[in-house]
Amino acid sequence: MLWFLAALGTSFCFGVSSTLFKWGATKGLSTGRVQFFYYGIATCLVLAYGILRSEVEMTLLSLSIGGIAGALNAYGNLQMTKAFQKGPASITSMIIAANVVLGIVATAIFFPESLSIWHWSGIALLLGSTAIVQRLPEKGNHVEHRSWLLHCTFALISIGLAGFFLKIASEYKIDFFSTLVALFAGGWIFLSITSYKELKHTFIRKQELYIGALAGLTMAAGYSLYLYSLNAGSASIVFTVISLNALVVVIASVILFGERLKAYQIMGLIIALVGLTLTKI
Repeated sequence: MLWFLAALGTSFCFGVSSTLFKWGATKGLSTGRVQFFYYGIATCLVLAYGILRSEVEMTLLSLSIGGIAGALNAYGNLQMTKAFQKGPASITSMIIAANVVLGIVATAIFFPESLSIWHWSGIALLLGSTAIVQRLPEKGNHVEHRSWLLHCTFALISIGLAGFFLKIASEYKIDFFSTLVALFAGGWIFLSITSYKELKHTFIRKQELYIGALAGLTMAAGYSLYLYSLNAGSASIVFTVISLNALVVVIASVILFGERLKAYQIMGLIIALVGLTLTKI
């Protein structure tokens, strides 16, 4: 069950990086620059590691699939950070974590898997817990609320599609490290283009570099575990377990940002733990 532990590790890494992005948003840091440093540092780390181990074999297919996944992920992260600026981190992260549904549905259509009734029950409970903990912020400002919801939706779709492209890479046995390098490089190039004016004409704060670097370290480890778990395990379960990264953000939001959980949200966390147990049977 190493792949299952890898999926849990991925979930934790993703949760930590999302918390870092939320922290940056509360400090008024530039979204584009933090993400730019994050993808750039992650690219260098993964590429250096792959070269040292002589495991990087770049092909047109790995560059294409990894690059598309990276651009989608970068766009999703930008939208997620903007959503953090307009709404509570705990609820925002749980809504975006529903991107797992896209991965599961796409996998069921293109790469059918045989899962037991216990596994499907666990997946249902995990998805149900995501729905339970969601609570929209107050609608005192209709425009802000609509903007927040749009950012959440765009992030959900984009990150979900990125995960499906990684599943394609694992299904066709595309080189692990080349896909990972292409993913981060694709995100870096995407941000270099879309955030060019922001990167060129505004002052760079040290905190943006520090947060981006720390997120890059965390996500380099997280995506390494992600691809390993997709290669070795059941994609439907992997996608679902990784969605638990939102629970990490929920807990961090309570501790770091003073957000308070309602009774039904605590119940959602308990249901998520039950669902996680069932997926291991």
